[in-house]
Amino acid sequence: MPGSHKSEFPADATALCKRIAAGDIGVREAVTATLARIDALNPALNAVVTLEQERALAEADKADAARAGGGDLPPLFGLPVTIKDAFEVAGMRSTAGAPAHADHVPERSADAVERLTKAGAIVIGKTNVPPYSADFIADNPVFGRTANPWDSEVTPGGSSGGAAAAVATGMSAFELGSDIGGSIRIPSHFCGIFGLKPTRGLVALRGHIPPAPGDTDTADLAVAGPLARSARDLDLLIDVLSGGAQHLAPARIASPKGLRVAVWLDDGYAPVGGAIGEAITTVADGLRAEGARVSFDARPDFDAQDMFATYATMLHHIVCIDLPPERRAAIAARDHQADESRPTHDALQARGAALGREGYDALQRRRHGFARAWADFFTRWDALLCPAAPLAAFPHPTEPVFLKRTLDVDGAPVPYADLMRWSAPALFGGMPATVAPIGQFATSASGARLPLGVQIVTGHGRDRDAIALAGIIGAFTPPPVAA
Repeated sequence: MPGSHKSEFPADATALCKRIAAGDIGVREAVTATLARIDALNPALNAVVTLEQERALAEADKADAARAGGGDLPPLFGLPVTIKDAFEVAGMRSTAGAPAHADHVPERSADAVERLTKAGAIVIGKTNVPPYSADFIADNPVFGRTANPWDSEVTPGGSSGGAAAAVATGMSAFELGSDIGGSIRIPSHFCGIFGLKPTRGLVALRGHIPPAPGDTDTADLAVAGPLARSARDLDLLIDVLSGGAQHLAPARIASPKGLRVAVWLDDGYAPVGGAIGEAITTVADGLRAEGARVSFDARPDFDAQDMFATYATMLHHIVCIDLPPERRAAIAARDHQADESRPTHDALQARGAALGREGYDALQRRRHGFARAWADFFTRWDALLCPAAPLAAFPHPTEPVFLKRTLDVDGAPVPYADLMRWSAPALFGGMPATVAPIGQFATSASGARLPLGVQIVTGHGRDRDAIALAGIIGAFTPPPVAA
């Protein structure tokens, strides 16, 4: 692993672990090479926003000394990693992209971070997020904007946008992301890497901001999971993050032959750009050619619009609950008696802000009904393929108000918040979902290639199936700026 970012691209985390364990490369050498890539690439990207070089090198020297002493090595021994700035890291500035926490230095790391460091990973810095991870970009008043490594004029996605850009360019061996509306999956799709939104509850969220630092509650719906350069890395990392293999069933998927695959594309629920639809259709056709049974019509037995409205109302309630009372009251006072067939995001936000405990409990009961429908669906199908987003990475927004933004999907304006529509089904049902880069590309306005991914959803607790199929379908390609 040479020090120059223009020489051999860093191996995935699994291969790098093996090289370190075999003594082919020292931990200090691995950390130094990663710091060199950050020095070369990060000024143009602004993905890594806090960097602790001396601390990282000191930890690397301790690791090399420990290895020289003999004994078994932990599974992530010596891996240099960055961590999404939403997660607290002990003794390291952890801002959540919010001016209110610009100087926050926690004494204790988030639980998920502790699991990674106990497994041998070395945290070298933090990556950029929108304030409180509440956007599909990575831009905030503390650190500014992160660019996509495939084209600086477009976003890397959010909220784990800095994380995805760092992994895609080799500035981190892997990353830890969080997802309540697509924040792992959308950046993975936009930056051409692998990402896993695990089964809900599998990875601890204590130490994530929000909620406020020191608050031991965790947001309903939210999950934490890994971003990486290979499917096998996801498998390695979810084993560590979940606390051991006993928490996950082994993969049943080994090849496409005999696999039952449903494909969900545009059916009125959410628009899908032609490039995305064609790319996922090509993947599905490839699986069919290798012996899979593929259906473009199979769906879980619920109304997708109703499911999304229920999810979005709950999400807006969670987001609004910590707002100042007067701000929440103003949102709740908006008109939320909109068209029930497809309520606007303004209306859904107002409903969420106005919810009391009884109303929230009613939504939870409806949520359980959707989960049962998903469970029934996955008795008949092994996996569902669908978009991670309706388009490739889009230009950096200029409109400051989230709900006033729109996206251009094949020339048609689409509400910006509709990005959540393809994230919502798996998240609301609590199932695992991976995103895999599929070796197909769109073209940006500047003529750059933009990677495309596919979202793979499997049944509750079948995280390893989602990862296994991602490994069959996907392959990582470094962006030209970093190769």
